[in-house]
Amino acid sequence: AALSVVQNEFEPVHELYSDYIQNPRDNGYQSIHAKVIYAPNSTNGRATKKVIEVQIRTDKMHEEAETGIAAHWLYKEGRRRLDEVEEKLIQLRQKIFDDAKDPEKFIQSLKVDDLFQNEIYVFSPDHDLWQLERDSTPVDFAFHVHTDVGFHCIGAKVNGKLVPLNHRLKNGDMVEIITSNNQHPNQDWLKYVKTSKAKSKIRRWIKETQFEQSCRLGEDLLNKTLAKFHISLKNDEVIQLAKDHNYQDVAKFYAAIGRGDLTPTKIVNKIAPEKLQSDKHDSFLKRFIKLAWGIDNTVKVQGLDNLLINFGKCCQPLPGDRIVGFITKGRGVVIHRTDCKNVPKLLEDEDRNIDVQWAVNDSKKFVAKINMIAENNRVFLRDITDSLASMNTNIVSMNMKSQDTLVSNVMVIEVLNLNHLNRIMNRVRKIKGVISVQRIDGNYSTLNLTENN
Repeated sequence: AALSVVQNEFEPVHELYSDYIQNPRDNGYQSIHAKVIYAPNSTNGRATKKVIEVQIRTDKMHEEAETGIAAHWLYKEGRRRLDEVEEKLIQLRQKIFDDAKDPEKFIQSLKVDDLFQNEIYVFSPDHDLWQLERDSTPVDFAFHVHTDVGFHCIGAKVNGKLVPLNHRLKNGDMVEIITSNNQHPNQDWLKYVKTSKAKSKIRRWIKETQFEQSCRLGEDLLNKTLAKFHISLKNDEVIQLAKDHNYQDVAKFYAAIGRGDLTPTKIVNKIAPEKLQSDKHDSFLKRFIKLAWGIDNTVKVQGLDNLLINFGKCCQPLPGDRIVGFITKGRGVVIHRTDCKNVPKLLEDEDRNIDVQWAVNDSKKFVAKINMIAENNRVFLRDITDSLASMNTNIVSMNMKSQDTLVSNVMVIEVLNLNHLNRIMNRVRKIKGVISVQRIDGNYSTLNLTENN
């Protein structure tokens, strides 16, 4: 009778009619599904037609269909048993039925945290619902939306507000991912992503990219070392050289050099030890002087986007600083300033020393740490932030400490190069009440106002 009313009121689509009452599904699901043409609005005298589905069933059939909806999903997937998801849905529905007469209990029953302790549900800007593990981050969400979105995720908005990529998402959050073609995954993401999907995608990208970069860097290092000793090798000689070092693949041989597992100097020592010995006159002192003056730089340092080029946290070099590179096993090349306190010790291992030079564009950002001492007044922080805002820089972190009439402020800021940092420091020195401003090493942590004063 209900079907007749629907088909009299709307134009039926007969080929889209299913009778699951006469022919129930294997899991017991019963209902009539009928699709009809519906024209709710009229534009310029013409109706806008839509196809909608009407489902007709008794109260008992409806209850079985609703409480058994997880079984319905399992049926469609070809599985025959109820799993944890169905059990949780049944528990949730039963709680709502039990508490429906009491408004407060009813609202409390909608808080599904008790039932879904290990999952959260968040929304995309299009209101699509996504299930993630508890404590997931925007990066986890990005990889669940699409792998390419995850690879190029540079920022996120949660409920309309910008948040860092390590922000922990909560039930009901609206998450919008900001992407950039210049962004790529990095090792730090692995420290805070939660889902196995995101972790596996990031690890795979890093492994593949690191191998490619290792090959290019290793080939570059070997060729420059061979050129330094006036050694020329043909392709078949390089292949044999790789086999001599237990690498059947030349690419893996180059990658081992790029990662620091093999050093170019040791390879030269194997094929031409006499040339290496003749180079011993270049003493430790002469080499240090050469590095201090920035002579014979060869390997180009482009920035933070290369997984095998790392910058020493102890000295935080900037473009414009004189630098030296050290091949570190498993990490590629680590860059230090030539005046870094750790350089003399590192120079003792000559096999792992390489000459480097900057090759960056104007858009690369680096971090620098500065410490300023100033008179303690209420407008100091405002004056500092206003001054930095006018200098095309961002404040990464700030650590202030006051003592009597003085305040010490250690800040990590983003800069383009050494000249940019010097301009910023000169601008800050002109602020009223500032006593001193100095660049400090990355491991500087103690604040002693008396000594600085």
